Amino acid sequence: MCDHTARIWWEAIVSIDRLLAPYNYQLPETQIARYPLEKRHSSRLLCLLPEQVDSHVERLSDHLNEGDLLVFNNTQVMSARCQMRRQTGGKVELLMCELLDEKNVKLLAKPSRKLREGEILETQITSGLQVQLMRLLGEGLWIARCFPSAQAVMDGVGEIPIPPYFQRDATHEDRERYQTIYAKAQGAVAAPTAGLHFSETLFERLEQKGIGRAFLTLHVGIGTFRNLRESDIEAGKLHSERYILDPINAEKIRQVQNTGGRIIAVGTTSTRCLESIALKHGEIRQDSGSTRLFIRDSFSFQVIDGLLTNFHLPMSSLLMLVCAFGGHQAVMSAYRHAVSSGYRFYSYGDAMLLTTR
Repeated sequence: MCDHTARIWWEAIVSIDRLLAPYNYQLPETQIARYPLEKRHSSRLLCLLPEQVDSHVERLSDHLNEGDLLVFNNTQVMSARCQMRRQTGGKVELLMCELLDEKNVKLLAKPSRKLREGEILETQITSGLQVQLMRLLGEGLWIARCFPSAQAVMDGVGEIPIPPYFQRDATHEDRERYQTIYAKAQGAVAAPTAGLHFSETLFERLEQKGIGRAFLTLHVGIGTFRNLRESDIEAGKLHSERYILDPINAEKIRQVQNTGGRIIAVGTTSTRCLESIALKHGEIRQDSGSTRLFIRDSFSFQVIDGLLTNFHLPMSSLLMLVCAFGGHQAVMSAYRHAVSSGYRFYSYGDAMLLTTR
């Protein structure tokens, strides 16, 4: 690397670090929740209302008002991690990222460097299942064709793609627990984790208090697995994720807005979908498409009055979103309190509830 190139590279690293440093915090590894609790609604709940209150998810209805509306993301996590082999015998791990149609997908291949366009990969166990690499998009991402279908490959050898910080292989339990109980629309490579806390028991308690439910779909994409990049920050945009809000649920949201109730987004994915639609149309309405919305700093929220979310990785776009909604100082102070109080972090961890009114 020449001196000029090295200087540019170093300046880029420093620039990113300077921006992300305010979103850093120290977390003992023992507080990373690598397994779910026995009951979904048993997690702790740290509330910023805006006063800080330690509570539990099973008492969520105590912190909400009659007439509030919870908006959930009903995407379903695919069994997207597939172990394959080359005809030379080398092993390749595939992550099915996006279903384009019955046979064609976007996928990440690892390792990808020696793979060639047109190459056919086979499963190591089940015969008759193949994936042909059609076109390299870059950075290990491919367009590929599956035989007899993408679903058949995932059904045959696919595993739930649990996060790498679990530091373990996926288990049979993860097939159920790394999935919300209302998951319906297949297409995600990671769970909308705030929704993992909800059980039928919790839904009954919320319904008894007159707290409503609405659903949208945003398929969590591969961007959830990678760190923020300088190009993301410069462009002010994130990875693209597909969403759908149907007319029935759009009308539910509008009715609550018109009657003065609060819209509580369950998760950062629901937030991105709702705020993307409002930016696009000036209001909530039926819509579908893709969003690259990067919510940070002084973003002006048009839809949500509250956010239920898990504790996120340091220096991540998700933590930046939470800080944009709840205020940087208040949120980072709450994170320090959560660490010192032994809260469990990340996908199988505890939750936060933030409201603005």
